[in-house]
Amino acid sequence: MHDMPHLTSIENQPEEVRAAIDVIGNQARTEILRRLSLESLTAPDLAKSLDVSRFSILRHLATLENLGLVTADRPIGARKGVTVHCTDAKRISQVGARWMAYATGK
Repeated sequence: MHDMPHLTSIENQPEEVRAAIDVIGNQARTEILRRLSLESLTAPDLAKSLDVSRFSILRHLATLENLGLVTADRPIGARKGVTVHCTDAKRISQVGARWMAYATGK
């Protein structure tokens, strides 16, 4: 069996395509987005419902927020000791459509 080549970066790949790949390639992030599309949840809520550590959820939420796929009700600098509710940023459909168009050459 031959090893698949590993591409680390593609030049000129649209930001939305990279964001979609970061989400589609990760089951936890996809499930977090699905749950946040249904209701506003806190990191502890997500950790409990997904049976994942709070630290792991916080890492995923930070990545999703950096990609513009979730928003929080408090700015990053004002979160110490405060539970942050995260909600779906409604950008997911746009990112998914851009990925599909890119992947299908349209």
